[in-house]
Amino acid sequence: MKMNNEKGTVVTDGRGGLANPGPSASARLSPAAFLLLLAVSAVAAVAASHTSFSAVIGLIMLALALGATFNYPRVALFVFLLYTSSILAPEHFYYYVDPNFVYWGAELFLLVLVAGAIRQRVREAPGAFHDYFTSPVAVSLTVLGSVISIKSIVFLVEMGFPQWAFSHVYTFNRSLGFFALFVPVFLLFNNSRRQRLFFYGLYGIGVFVALRVLLEAVMPDLAIFEWIGLRQALAVEFPSVDPTVLRLRAPGGSIVQICFWLGMMNLVLRPWSVRRLALLVPVTLLMLTVILLEFNRSYVIPILGLMVVAMLLNQRGVRLKLAGLLGMIGVGLVLFSIATGTTGSYVDAISERYSSAFAEETFTSLSLSSRNVENDYAWQSIRREPVFGIGIAELYRPPIPGMLDNLRWYIHNAYLWYWVYFGFIGLAALLIAVAVAVVRGFFSWRQVSDPFLQAGLLALVFTLLTLSAASFYAPRFYEYGTVPVIAVTIGMIEAIVAASRRARLPGGEPAESAAAPEGGDDGRP
Repeated sequence: MKMNNEKGTVVTDGRGGLANPGPSASARLSPAAFLLLLAVSAVAAVAASHTSFSAVIGLIMLALALGATFNYPRVALFVFLLYTSSILAPEHFYYYVDPNFVYWGAELFLLVLVAGAIRQRVREAPGAFHDYFTSPVAVSLTVLGSVISIKSIVFLVEMGFPQWAFSHVYTFNRSLGFFALFVPVFLLFNNSRRQRLFFYGLYGIGVFVALRVLLEAVMPDLAIFEWIGLRQALAVEFPSVDPTVLRLRAPGGSIVQICFWLGMMNLVLRPWSVRRLALLVPVTLLMLTVILLEFNRSYVIPILGLMVVAMLLNQRGVRLKLAGLLGMIGVGLVLFSIATGTTGSYVDAISERYSSAFAEETFTSLSLSSRNVENDYAWQSIRREPVFGIGIAELYRPPIPGMLDNLRWYIHNAYLWYWVYFGFIGLAALLIAVAVAVVRGFFSWRQVSDPFLQAGLLALVFTLLTLSAASFYAPRFYEYGTVPVIAVTIGMIEAIVAASRRARLPGGEPAESAAAPEGGDDGRP
């Protein structure tokens, strides 16, 4: 359909939105060229790398990104989700391929995807592209990425570009994932329809991870599940760990948190129906069971955080629903404590870890006492270089008996880690980005017209809050697994807020992404 205005003829999709004109002929790769690119990438990888299997995987991902971005931009959404799930769900992946090559391949993949996202956004919604440049979160993450990049370049120049230095730099450049993943998420998921698809895909990954944990609990010796289990990895890395303890890695656990909050917020904010209850209650209970079953302290915090939701969500009908859901969770906690007898140790473990972050105490646990040592040396480094940090060429502590020498860069308190290596400038940029995302998300959720996305926005905000709280005693803000989750969370918060603001402007969002009316039952979860 064509519409005439003072600026000329505009092609629309017939529903009020700009039609996607499709990639131009000059920008397209023919199918034969795409297959040739894929084949050349694989051959070059095998010829240039001893770890041919991981090289092929990395370059195939890069070739898919190139083809999806420049041939069929919408396919980039699928490729992006494929890459993200390869990090977040099958945690065994990094035990079977060369991690360094995968990291570098992932970095190239993200750069290509960022370029494709910008290109697609300019073509589809050029008037809204200024949202990114006016976002305080984007500005803060740009500052953070610039600080890390400058320090990396200076370090490489000082060391004369030795081969070993590149992997060392990338260890610290994991934090660049905040910027590299925030950008494509913010630019690609720019309307309600795509944002819904994102949450549906996230639910799928969360259910997979949760079922994996439950299957491992019920059938720990079943050989078919060895490749997705963590007991084998724990037995190698930590021989003293009780083999019956289930541990879910940080990225999978973070997704479980988001899915738990997504179910809770949908049950609290939206009208109840038989279909909605049948879909959401089992999934939410599944996520809660996994949070309790795996005995990972940083994932139980969302349950405690529910106590403040009643004060924050002052809306008609919310308090009664919340009381019922809290009662359901309370019954679950009582039954869990009777069955396992671990509730007391749960509370003790959480309190001890927060104490290790804020107070100097003597702990008998090696894990807790090592945190005190880390904090002491971290503060010494901060006092020496408080503004710009010590730089990535330095190790902040000397060798200490009983502590691993290859972890002399590692600090459990993620905030201290940023301050030590990137100074107050880097820490402030991180804190501003997280704080602004939380504030904008929480104070904007009522302006989102789609009730499902209202719940999704609050789920992301509360997950970001719980991960921020856990980062005082666990390195959530720089672990390679959780950095993508946090970056995607921040990017989606900003994308939902920006899309809701555009929808309220005259001639806003196209009808294909319009939301169901508030209070209605659209039959979708």
